[in-house]
Formats: sequence, structure tokens, C-alpha cells
Amino acid sequence: MADPLFESMPMPRVLIVEDDVEFRDRYAAILSKDSAFEVVASVGTGADGLAMLDLRKPDILLVDLGLPDLSGIEVIRHASRTLPNCESMVVTVFGDEGHVEFECRHPSFDVNRFDVHQFARPDASVVA
Repeated sequence: MADPLFESMPMPRVLIVEDDVEFRDRYAAILSKDSAFEVVASVGTGADGLAMLDLRKPDILLVDLGLPDLSGIEVIRHASRTLPNCESMVVTVFGDEGHVEFECRHPSFDVNRFDVHQFARPDASVVA
């Protein structure tokens, strides 16, 4: 039996900002398979990410730090200023934990590590 509390809650809206097309498509595919999330946009540059934050007003921002035009940190800062209830999740290929921690020195950041390679394999599944 479905829980009426969860049925009445709005579906979290997700914005993906990732310049690597393969990763961006993988993230979108994984989230789209879960009816608990709505992917409102999936873009490849920081400028497009800023525009989609203002236009789509997501609840969750999934962002790469190493974007081609500006830092993902700038995208996160914009989200924090304009959408204070938007949660940000950083995905990055930086293998250097010190680099990631340096980029994310901000009280609102929670740096957690996981194996992103599960998203790169076509046969990968997400385990909660």
C-alpha cells in the first residue's frame, strides 16, 4: 500500500550540469528510471547551468566542478544565493581529495566520496 504522505509530496526536480556527455547521459538515465525524481534539465556548461537554475528552479543540483567555461563552485554559489533550499551534489573526476576539499571550502558543502565508476559501466546498477 502506498504511503499517502509521500504521494502528496512534490517530486524533487533535478538539474544536471556536467560537460562529459557520457556521464551527463548516464546520470540523467539513472535518475529518469526512478519515479521519485524529475530531471528538469541536463546541460554541459556552467553558463547553461546558471540559466537553468534561474529558469527551472530545481530542488537538487548535480554539478561537476571542472566545467569548460567556469567552475562548478560558481554554479553552486549561484544556486545558494538564488535558491536557498536547493541541495547541491558535486560530481567530479578530480582524483585528488585535497583539490576537491580546497574547491569546496564552504560551510554548506558536505564532501563525501563514492566510486563514480559505477556510472561509467553500461551494466552498472545503483545500490542504495
